[in-house]
Amino acid sequence: MAEHHWIITLQWHDPADKHTQTLDGVSDLGSSATPQDLYRHVYRWSTNHLKIDRYDPAVLMHKALPNEL
Repeated sequence: MAEHHWIITLQWHDPADKHTQTLDGVSDLGSSATPQDLYRHVYRWSTNHLKIDRYDPAVLMHKALPNEL
């Protein structure tokens, strides 16, 4: 799998409110990575980055495309 640009939108509830956040980035997991590997990497990175992994956020949208024009 080559370098991919990805977008993910997460939604979660904490004790105070409901939140929605969209993130994007570029990842290259190597040639043996599968689309599922990329999805799991993006989800794990995003929940850790936002510090929301304990709220079990729902994925509203995820898209990944090769990072080339």
